[in-house]
Amino acid sequence: MIAWNALAQMLALGSVLLLQTGYLIVVARYLGPEDFGRFSFIFSIIQMLLIGGDLGLHNAALREISSQRDDSHLISGLFFRLKLILTVLLLMGVFGLAMILPETYEARVALAILGIGMFLHSLNLALNIVFQAHGKLYWASLNIFAVFLVQTIVGIILLLMGGRLIAVASAYLVATGVGLVTNFLLFERAIHPARLHGKGNWRNFVRKSWPVGLGTLFHTVSGRIGITLLALLAGPYPAGIYSAPARIASAMSNVPIGIFSAVLPVMASFQGENEPIRRLFSHSLLLMIALSIPFALLFYLFAEPIIMLIYGDQYSASVLILRILSWSLIPIFVGMSFSHVLLSQHQLVLRLPIVTGLALITNLVSNFLLIPRSGAAGAAHSFLITEAFLAIAYAVASGSFLFRSRSRTA
Repeated sequence: MIAWNALAQMLALGSVLLLQTGYLIVVARYLGPEDFGRFSFIFSIIQMLLIGGDLGLHNAALREISSQRDDSHLISGLFFRLKLILTVLLLMGVFGLAMILPETYEARVALAILGIGMFLHSLNLALNIVFQAHGKLYWASLNIFAVFLVQTIVGIILLLMGGRLIAVASAYLVATGVGLVTNFLLFERAIHPARLHGKGNWRNFVRKSWPVGLGTLFHTVSGRIGITLLALLAGPYPAGIYSAPARIASAMSNVPIGIFSAVLPVMASFQGENEPIRRLFSHSLLLMIALSIPFALLFYLFAEPIIMLIYGDQYSASVLILRILSWSLIPIFVGMSFSHVLLSQHQLVLRLPIVTGLALITNLVSNFLLIPRSGAAGAAHSFLITEAFLAIAYAVASGSFLFRSRSRTA
């Protein structure tokens, strides 16, 4: 089941990677570095809220449903209700930001549209989490691919019709709406009716969620705040120059995400059972090392032709940025091997916000020191420093658990 789900996820994410690349070629070339920088700035806000603002409900639901599938309809009902309340609050926050953001009118309208898309995307992700917990990650993978396919088609059509920031934001809104409706209908047929009532104390559910939620929030902000700070401290043009190669590195992170999306539910089902966790970790770590080093060398050595092919001459300054960011793939891949040990175990999740909180502080300090001096290159170096720190911190935080496992099996 792990192999099948991982294969489905990798095929879906590989297809998404191709779609994203093609779509970004059109968007970046059509908008140019400055407007692309504006779009990356407002979309980084949406990503921080979408990924980091779920309070860890996804992970808690995944762990609870994976270990109590007979009560899935009750656990998921509570999960969906909490998710809906939280998503409404996030949407209100986006609307508030859109009103006060010191940007162009078009950028503020685009942010509001992206916020509605975030609302729909967030609910769609909740359905995917339950699919994943039931061992049906392939359905979630298919949905992810469908969302990006619709976004790519609609976005290119709107851009060719003369649209700009609002057009790109509208494509995201349409795609997330289509994805949510189709996923809901499939969920009703393949899993169980999706309802907002369920068993369990919501306070207890949130109590189980918050360590991962806080850790995910810190990690998400540290991974995306560079674009935001770059736009605020240096302007939209450097943000565009940085965002183009940063999106390539971000797309490549889908490789380990796809693999560990299949591994995590299995790890979560072995609560406190050290030997199977250690075995899964060992295989995963070797795979991450074997994948990350060739990818890093590829993007470093061929940075110039990759940037010229994808983005064109107007993004020539992005070549240096891609060379810097290419080395971040190694700690990103390796760090996920350790982080998923923490994510899978109730006894370890309290360490997660400590690790990611320290990484966020590292990121903020390095960004404020390096961006005023080096602009986009400073943001890239800051990201590399943060990911290296994060991988080491994950290893330290999970090391005692893994070492204990080896001792007991010796």
